[in-house]
Amino acid sequence: MYQKEQLKNQSNRIYEWAINNGLNIEKQFEDVKSGMNFERNGLEELIQNVLQNKIKIVIVENKDRLTRFGFELFETFFKYFGCKILVISEEIENKNYNQELTEDLISI
Repeated sequence: MYQKEQLKNQSNRIYEWAINNGLNIEKQFEDVKSGMNFERNGLEELIQNVLQNKIKIVIVENKDRLTRFGFELFETFFKYFGCKILVISEEIENKNYNQELTEDLISI
């Protein structure tokens, strides 16, 4: 339940940021799984949409919300399909990076 509440709060912050910056969010992709896991339905759907040139901008609050490792690979890959990733915050608000990484490792 806690993760779903965090996801909802994160989503609200992204929508608010987008509105304040004149962007309209047409579709939202979400997963309640670790960014270390690449087998996520939302991530797979996002990648399919990028491959089909349906998305021009992906907005994430933090890099690790998209993927824990290899963010630059996604950034480069998406760029070849005309898609840019916008990271609206470089800080993790509720936990520091080491705390989240430790929790991810424990969950494995």
